[in-house]
Amino acid sequence: VRLLNDMEEAMRIRREKRGGQNSNHPGFKVLIGSESVLSKVAGFPIARGALACGIVPTDRDEAWLNSFLQTKIQKSEPVRILALDGICDNANLGSMIRCASAFGVNVVVVSQDTCDCWYRRTIRVSMGHIFRIPIVRVNNLAAAVSKWTSPGFNVTSYAAVLETDYLLSDIKHGDLPKSWCCIMGNEGNGISLSVREAATHKLRIQIESGVDSLSVPVATGILLNGLREREAK
Repeated sequence: VRLLNDMEEAMRIRREKRGGQNSNHPGFKVLIGSESVLSKVAGFPIARGALACGIVPTDRDEAWLNSFLQTKIQKSEPVRILALDGICDNANLGSMIRCASAFGVNVVVVSQDTCDCWYRRTIRVSMGHIFRIPIVRVNNLAAAVSKWTSPGFNVTSYAAVLETDYLLSDIKHGDLPKSWCCIMGNEGNGISLSVREAATHKLRIQIESGVDSLSVPVATGILLNGLREREAK
């Protein structure tokens, strides 16, 4: 219900800015139907009792991303970015977007070979939080990470890898720059070499011996929470 209210309010504000004649109308309709009718529309038996059809945003490109980040930096506001490199499982992607929303990430940036953010399963697993956080797909993630670390952006990036001695716990509370990016990689191959090299730091989570790794969504949640807790106040 909260997400629906947020959507209605966002659409109302958008229509007002565009000079809509009926600014109280949210811009979408809610239709009521039986479960059998909804199942026929979907093409499979539904269990959740609700369906939605919308238009994927097309205005959030790299130009929008750069403007968005520069505006926040010029206002001395903290910047939190989650960058995803080659995520190929839609359920994992949905979980990571939900984590990003939970831990105050401002924008999720995905590589060209990351799976579809707007696929049905991704949206469902995100629990609707894909509608609360901007998603931007970039042509070259390594180039984007390099640009963020340059003067004018000054975003410190942390690439999650296994082959490093630098631990999340090594960062003292209050020592993390207020503008940062957490980079997560493919479920099997991790972060590509070019993106690793573009990152400011390579970082890992300390886990007990005998456990070789964590699932990508679990690691994402731990790192995002850990990084936010260590931000400079």
